[in-house]
Amino acid sequence: MKKAVLFAIVWALCSGALAHAQMAGNPDPALMELAGRLAEPLMNDGLKRVAVFDLHGPQKESHPAGRWLADQLSMALQMKSPSLEVIDRTKVESLAMEDEQDPSQAGKKLVKAGHALGADVVITGSYAAMGQRLGITLLTTNLTHSGKLYPSIRGSTPLSDEIRSLSSEKIPSFEGETLEAGIGGISSPKCVYCPYPEYSDQARRAHYQGNVLLEVVVTKEGRAERIVVTNSPGLGLDEKSIRAVKKWKFEPAKDLDDNPVATKVPIEVTFRLYTRQP
Repeated sequence: MKKAVLFAIVWALCSGALAHAQMAGNPDPALMELAGRLAEPLMNDGLKRVAVFDLHGPQKESHPAGRWLADQLSMALQMKSPSLEVIDRTKVESLAMEDEQDPSQAGKKLVKAGHALGADVVITGSYAAMGQRLGITLLTTNLTHSGKLYPSIRGSTPLSDEIRSLSSEKIPSFEGETLEAGIGGISSPKCVYCPYPEYSDQARRAHYQGNVLLEVVVTKEGRAERIVVTNSPGLGLDEKSIRAVKKWKFEPAKDLDDNPVATKVPIEVTFRLYTRQP
């Protein structure tokens, strides 16, 4: 019995050493390049402590690939910029798991978890399987500057046998033909001609000021189509918003090869009343 227990202890220690040895190897080269792009603005701003959270799929899915990507990025950041202190991933994971059941407050909880870890910066992001690659989008939040967001970084890494072997579950990918803008390595469209909407008579009489939220498909030609109102005060502003956005022109989103693609994107149309000065 004692021999069996001793064998179990030795096996556990060896397994831990093996896992550490695997993590101590060189990170994925594509992720090393992404880590270099992540590190540069952090170094410029004098930030030190970095927490990397698991990446998620395009529908906010959890999958071992998201954990693997975060592990690789953590290791790559430390190798690229030894002056950065990358917080132990086991601490990050244990803290993140406490709130994973309530995704509606994900942003606030991410900031809260970052502060609890003593981080200056938190890094998260998304990924999606596309052909033989994983598209990746990374987001960096500066906790020392009221949650300042840095420009997102996107790239890809080969969908290797190592990644495929992480789980028998399908690696997350986009659903349907229309991609989600700003995640999984897909860029976001940019409005290049955005005339203001007209006020409705009802809203003007009510002195209403606020927003109408839309979900829009921006085509690869840069047009707004399939416009759906997701939140509105009414007052005739739904129609005014849709009419205005139909006239907008966009620089379309790009895929991993910088080809224009159709994407689904949320758009906030703002209504403000301005009083003319005498």
